[in-house]
Amino acid sequence: MASRGIIRTKIEQSKSYTIAERDSYHFVEFTNLGETISAFVDEECLDTGTLNPKATISGTQWIVVEETVWSKLLTEYNQETGKKTYGDMTFFKKIEKQILWRSKGANANVKVSDMKQPPTPGNIYLLMPYTNYPEFRYTTQVVKFVYLKESHIRYVYVDPPSQENADIPMGSDTKLHLYGMQAEINFSTHLIPDFRSRGKLIGDKVSADIYGEVFFLKDGKETTVGNFKTIIEEAGNSLYNRYKQVKVYVDPQWRNAEGTHKEKHQPQRYYIRLMVTPKNMFSSPTPGKPFDFSDSIRGLTNPVSYNTNTDFKKWYIFDPEQENWIEMDMQPYIEVRWDTMDMIFKKFEQEKNNQIQYIGDIEYTKKEYDPCGYSKITIKDEDDKNREPLVIFDENATVIDKTNSYFEITTGEKPKTISIKVGDLHNQGIYCHGAMLDEGQKHSDKTNVFQLERAAYSAQKDSKGNYISEKDKTHEDQLKKAGTPITKENKNDTDYIKNPNHSQIRPVNSVMRWQQGTEYTYKGEDEINLQLKYRYNKTLTIRNDEFDPNFVGNLFEEAWLFNYLKLNIDDQKQVYYIPVSTCRYPNQIAKINVLPDLKWTLLFKLNYKEEDFKKFKEEHNYEVQAFYAQSSQTTFISGQNGTSVSRQTTTAAGVRFSRTTTIVPVERKGGIKRLAELIKRIEVSLTAEWIDESGKKQSKDVIEGFLKQIYNFVGKISDIAKLVGDLTEGDSNPQDTNNKKQLDKEIEKMMGGRSLDGAWNALNKKTTTTEVLYPSIAIAASWYYADADDPKRSQLMGRKALQIDAKVEAAPIIGVEIKWDFIEMLARRHPLAFIIKKGIDLLLYLSDPKNKIDITFTMSGELGLSAKFNHNMLAGNAYSNGRSPKKQELISGGATIKADLQGNITLYMTQYLIVSEYKMGGSAKIGVKAEVANKVYLGADTDGLYIANSTTFDGFTFYLEAEAKMEVTFLGAKIMDWNPKYEPEPMNWGKCSLDRVKTYLNNPDKKTEFFKFNSGDDE
Repeated sequence: MASRGIIRTKIEQSKSYTIAERDSYHFVEFTNLGETISAFVDEECLDTGTLNPKATISGTQWIVVEETVWSKLLTEYNQETGKKTYGDMTFFKKIEKQILWRSKGANANVKVSDMKQPPTPGNIYLLMPYTNYPEFRYTTQVVKFVYLKESHIRYVYVDPPSQENADIPMGSDTKLHLYGMQAEINFSTHLIPDFRSRGKLIGDKVSADIYGEVFFLKDGKETTVGNFKTIIEEAGNSLYNRYKQVKVYVDPQWRNAEGTHKEKHQPQRYYIRLMVTPKNMFSSPTPGKPFDFSDSIRGLTNPVSYNTNTDFKKWYIFDPEQENWIEMDMQPYIEVRWDTMDMIFKKFEQEKNNQIQYIGDIEYTKKEYDPCGYSKITIKDEDDKNREPLVIFDENATVIDKTNSYFEITTGEKPKTISIKVGDLHNQGIYCHGAMLDEGQKHSDKTNVFQLERAAYSAQKDSKGNYISEKDKTHEDQLKKAGTPITKENKNDTDYIKNPNHSQIRPVNSVMRWQQGTEYTYKGEDEINLQLKYRYNKTLTIRNDEFDPNFVGNLFEEAWLFNYLKLNIDDQKQVYYIPVSTCRYPNQIAKINVLPDLKWTLLFKLNYKEEDFKKFKEEHNYEVQAFYAQSSQTTFISGQNGTSVSRQTTTAAGVRFSRTTTIVPVERKGGIKRLAELIKRIEVSLTAEWIDESGKKQSKDVIEGFLKQIYNFVGKISDIAKLVGDLTEGDSNPQDTNNKKQLDKEIEKMMGGRSLDGAWNALNKKTTTTEVLYPSIAIAASWYYADADDPKRSQLMGRKALQIDAKVEAAPIIGVEIKWDFIEMLARRHPLAFIIKKGIDLLLYLSDPKNKIDITFTMSGELGLSAKFNHNMLAGNAYSNGRSPKKQELISGGATIKADLQGNITLYMTQYLIVSEYKMGGSAKIGVKAEVANKVYLGADTDGLYIANSTTFDGFTFYLEAEAKMEVTFLGAKIMDWNPKYEPEPMNWGKCSLDRVKTYLNNPDKKTEFFKFNSGDDE
């Protein structure tokens, strides 16, 4: 061991510095740079078995090194050598030049001013004793000392954006921020917050509010354009300096402030001003509303602040690879480019479309006969096997040239493979005169067939804009050399004249920033595969006065989705193009539009409850007594105005319950309060679905996270409902309401969900229960880009269009459910079994309300109705077309019968002790269920509209579920949560259907179909 027996260091007491023990380490805190820290070792500091204690003590050596330097260098040293050392001689040589102070002897008197470098406030330094080489094996082996100053902000700086987080197209300056993106602001504080001032209770923490302003310089004066806030909390017992990063929304409205971007296309610099105050100094801002901190800040005698325009200075960080301190990559401002991301994308699309126009797509109306040529061009989505390929050129078709068509696909950040293939290609071993190529170039080179890597040539045009052609005088000679018989059809040929000036035309791979092997790959001579993805604009482009992302809270990472809430092909398409050429048909351009693979679904749902239909309600009062042997009795008294009173007693497990039930007419709430209740019951969701770069489907309900703050529609409804509810209940005082809610919450926890109503129900289980299933109505609408392909309408092949799917569903309109409890039925057959079961039921309920042991058979029947309307903006809909390219049900109504035989054991025990809660137990469920449905529906397929009637048997489904749980909550925080589950895939057997009748309404050629049976394998 290097320290050879030294396992402890002692510190001399002093009034000029503070000694503290934290996390088993000795800390010395001082505030004077002229301080001297005294430490020593004696025989008590040596490990048992030290051979020569006196020599060890007298030969002690001391060094001072900064803790972060020691830690980083030792970590890298162990990684390089594969060791797990706490320090050795080789490492000692490695760290030699980082030593700040050293001495010899049993005593060490570190005069801080004698250190090679003055200490940085809040950074920790190690005073280390050793004999041969220093080690840091034990917490008591070193002294940690730290220089403290007044609380202050150490630094604030801005991270330049990276290519990844800005998602800026290749070729753009990535050192500039963009409006609509987030800027990462980094700052560090000293003793803010000061962990030493925290309370002594478990869970106590100290924190501070950080208020920030964004400003620019206008004629030397600071002009504020935005603000933000965050909180910084202490973390640990020895972090004198804290570090924080906050993401600030670079608001597009900043650029509208007078004085920004004085010169067009020049970037603008925005500086940061931070102010810090204790968290309890002023009230928290109202969510969603800008907060004026000025009055609170004026009340502070010495506010802690930092201005990156006037206070900024460079900082250094220790780099273990270079074994030195290096300057941090930091800038004092958010430098924002003049053009927004939206402008960049539009400029990029304009550039691509310009290139298509510069090259020019020659339209062919008749077949040509040059030996060097192809007969067909086909574009295909290789990742969608169900989609038909698009033929954009076919010399044998009635209409030869359809290259004015775009093949449209939807995708996201995961690329799709799109193939472009030329059919019947002849470019090897034949005569080629190099039409539209550089002198000496031939189409035998595949890069001249698919022209990505060379700038293409356009054909010359006359004064009217028509392409100029001339007769090919060498054509017959070409046919002879190719061995092609000369006929009346092929003996004449014309060629288009190359425009020698192609200065405006750039290679496709240069325009697209493509690389071979990544974005495109040649598959032989006649095919090229493209890897195309949609590049989303991930800067937020929407904003209104009631929405401020820097105050609403942290923007969720998918906020950019709202740029695509309104789907519009013309605004969102991203075009890609490939010129395809041979001598026979030069300059045919395959064009592909890429659209975002995004789907939005808006759902409104309203569930009716039993009380909506009840004319009477029950009010219960209980008496609880013990040690009665009486079984049960009921008395009934009629009252006035439809009121009746019944009294019932029941006894089990020695406990007697008496319940008085008063049945009174239901007083319907009307007016605003009734409206408020209905509003609260409406479920609203707006869900976005998309594919991420790994190909995984993602979804997010954005109502809670974003939409309320943007449109405030749902939020205002909720606020109105809450206000009305408070007024009608008499809880108009917010403080009283909050106190009442907190009290109710604590009482609910202590009760653990138990109640006298629950105990009564446990003791009075019924063998058979009947429940009415009340209406549940849902209205949903989805919009996304979908195929418009229709083989019967060739002009739509290869196209995508906005698809709107709407659905109204009542599931059910009405229904009934009957449940038989077999254990209860059996227990009632014997008095002793009944008494034992009631005792067990009560014990289980009092342990946890969810507990139960039962075997039940449930049978239900319900009537349902659904209506769908699917409309494609190009292809139309089934009603307007009288048919549908894909089979779909339009309107359906039916009856469903379900049966479920289930065994269930649930055993939990919950205990609540004011500040802690314990829950343990488990459950198991096994069963078999089946479902039969009969429906009549209006449908559509490729043959027309039809009415059909079918019966479906869902088969027998066998299922098993089991789980265990152990949970401990302390002071509201879960400190243990063990919840293993076992739920194998359900097994299904016997699934089938019977189509009874199918009659077409608008197709007399289709006969009515009767009794078609389908097994589960057919579906």
